[in-house]
Amino acid sequence: NSRGAIARFDRGAIEIRLLDIQESPRADMAIVALVVAVVQALAEGEWASFDAQAKWHEQDLLDLLLKTIREGEEARLSDAAFLRLWHYPGKRATAGELWQHLLERVADRLSAEQVTTLRYQLYHGTLSQRILSQLKGDFRRPALHEVYRRLGDCLQSNTLL
Repeated sequence: NSRGAIARFDRGAIEIRLLDIQESPRADMAIVALVVAVVQALAEGEWASFDAQAKWHEQDLLDLLLKTIREGEEARLSDAAFLRLWHYPGKRATAGELWQHLLERVADRLSAEQVTTLRYQLYHGTLSQRILSQLKGDFRRPALHEVYRRLGDCLQSNTLL
């Protein structure tokens, strides 16, 4: 179970193993579509040249990855050069704000349903945050069962929590 962006030089590709499954295929596919659209735009040099992208050392990217793993969409990104790579207009952003920016930049490459789903997720937080929000601090077994029953319903009905 490896996680990360793994360079596969022999295939000229990057394997992205970062994404957790969500509450429904609708949510999963929207996230996949967003990642694909962002990677395509990056590969096409829409926001930064290949040379500008190649200047980023793996350790710098690893530090950002670990920060976002720990802090989620609230992770503070304060490297202006990194943000410029994505044509982000500010010098500081949270990871969530950067993803909101990227969604708007590639929204025309996505279906209306995918954009709606992604906006919902970005506004309401990660699945883990939405689960915590549903629990309202009550971690007793009945509350956990109820939230996870609703997650099962989401999976069955292909809806969002």
